Amino acid sequence: MQVWLEWSIAKFGGACGLAAVEQCFDQLGVTRICETTARDNDRSIRLLSRLGFVQMGEVVSIKPDGGTRPSIFWEMSSEGWRNAGSLKQTG
Repeated sequence: MQVWLEWSIAKFGGACGLAAVEQCFDQLGVTRICETTARDNDRSIRLLSRLGFVQMGEVVSIKPDGGTRPSIFWEMSSEGWRNAGSLKQTG
């Protein structure tokens, strides 16, 4: 079963972003988290990289006003999360 949630890890910041990912995988049983971020959003790019997300490519995101922006597409699997044990300890 696939469940789609619309939220942004980057809005949470470092410690809260880490807690949100942990909650999804460890408590809710989510198997994959997908995120997008604007190519020029350095803060979000650093956070997603630090949390262990992998860049999968680029997509064109549709903004709430109907405009578009080129975005980086990221993924992390629950298996990748389990294998990134050192991230959980260091944040």
